Amino acid sequence: MVTLSEIAPKDRQLVMHLVRDAGIDVSDWGNFKGGTQKAASNPKYCYEWSFVEPKKVVVLNLWFAPMEERDGTIVQDLNLRETAHKFGRLANKKRQTRAINMDVAIQAAFRDKLPVRVIICDGEMSDGDKASHVAKRLLDSVPWAVTAYDWDTGECTITRQPEPLPEQRPVEKEWSESELEAAVDAYLWMRGQELHGAPYSKAAVNRQLREGVLAGRSEASIEYRMRNISAALEELCLPRIAGYLPAKNVGTGVKDRIRHVLAEKGMFNAEDYAASADEETLAQRVSALRRRTLVGVPRGVETPQRVNGSSSSFARDPLVKAWILQNAKGCCEACDQPAPFWAEDGSPFLEVHHVRPLARGGSDQVSNAVALCPNCHRRCHQSGDREQFTAALYKNVDRLIPE
Repeated sequence: MVTLSEIAPKDRQLVMHLVRDAGIDVSDWGNFKGGTQKAASNPKYCYEWSFVEPKKVVVLNLWFAPMEERDGTIVQDLNLRETAHKFGRLANKKRQTRAINMDVAIQAAFRDKLPVRVIICDGEMSDGDKASHVAKRLLDSVPWAVTAYDWDTGECTITRQPEPLPEQRPVEKEWSESELEAAVDAYLWMRGQELHGAPYSKAAVNRQLREGVLAGRSEASIEYRMRNISAALEELCLPRIAGYLPAKNVGTGVKDRIRHVLAEKGMFNAEDYAASADEETLAQRVSALRRRTLVGVPRGVETPQRVNGSSSSFARDPLVKAWILQNAKGCCEACDQPAPFWAEDGSPFLEVHHVRPLARGGSDQVSNAVALCPNCHRRCHQSGDREQFTAALYKNVDRLIPE
C-alpha cells in the first residue's frame, strides 16, 4: 500500500499547469488584462478549489493534512455544504462560492462516475477569514474517485484508487514489434482526433484492435499499453491523450521500445533530447525543441553529470533549457522586459540561469532555472546586490524552489 508520506507534495507547481496536465482546457486563462504571459495568475481561475471538464474529468484541490490511511488506501472525508454555510456566516462570499462549486463538482463526479484528479496541497490551512497559504502542491499521478456521497447532507468520501501492482496484471507474453506499432498507430490517430476536436471512441478503437492485429490481447492489456504510451509522451513534453493517464510504473525496456516506435513515426528526434556539455551542440538541440509546442513540465536531472575536458563542465538537459525559454515567452523573468534582440534562429535572445549553480550541487530542473536577459544574468553573478536579486527571483517566479 502507498503511504501518505509517499504522496506528500515536495515542491510547488503552478495550479494552471497541474489543471492542464489533469485534462482540463485552460485556454481561457489568458483572457484577462494580464494576457497569456500571466495566464497562471488569472484570479478568475487560479484561486478556485475545483475544475470540471464535463463528462471527462473532475479536478479537486485537497489539503494533505486531513488525508487518512484507511482500509488499505488513502481517503479524505469532506462536507462542502457545511463549509459553504460556515463561510456564509462569516460573510466571505468568495469562499462560500468556491465551496458550493466544489460540492457541485463532487456531485458530478459521483453521479457520472468521472475520474477525479487530485492536486494535493500542503501549507497553512485557514478556516476563517485569514487566507490559506499553499507552500507545496502536486498533481497525484493516480486517479481518485468519489466513493460515497450523501445527497441529503453533502457528506462525501474521496478515495485514492489503487495503482495495480505488476504481479496483479495479467501475465502475458512480450508484445511483438508489430503489436507495439499497432498500439502506437491507434494512439496517435486518437490523439490527432483529440487535438483537432474531432469525436472518437476509445472503446471502439480498443475493440477494433482486439478484432485485428491485437486479437491475442485483452481490453485491459491494450488500455494499459495506451497509458504506457502516454507516459512516454509526457516525459518528452509532447501532447498526450487526456483520457489515458500516464502509467506510474513503466519498465525501462517497455518505455525505450515505445520511444523507438514514436521516433520512427517522426514524433520526435531522439538526438534532440540527449544531454550535452558542448555549448554548440546544446544550442542546436534547444533550438530544435523550441520549434515544438512543449506541454507539461520536464523532469530534468537532479544531479547533472560532470564532464571533464579542457575545463570541467556539466551535461545539460536540452529539454529543460528549451522549456524555460519557451515558457518565458520572450521576456526576462527578472525585469519582465522583452529580450534585447533576436538570435540567429529567429528566437528572442534570453539566457538560462541556474539559481543554485550546477557546480555547487544545483539541479538541472525547471525549479532551479530561469530565463534572463544578459544584463540581469550578469547581475546575478557580478553585482553587489546579487544575493538580494536572487532572493527576489525566488519570490517572483513561482516554480523556483530553493536548493
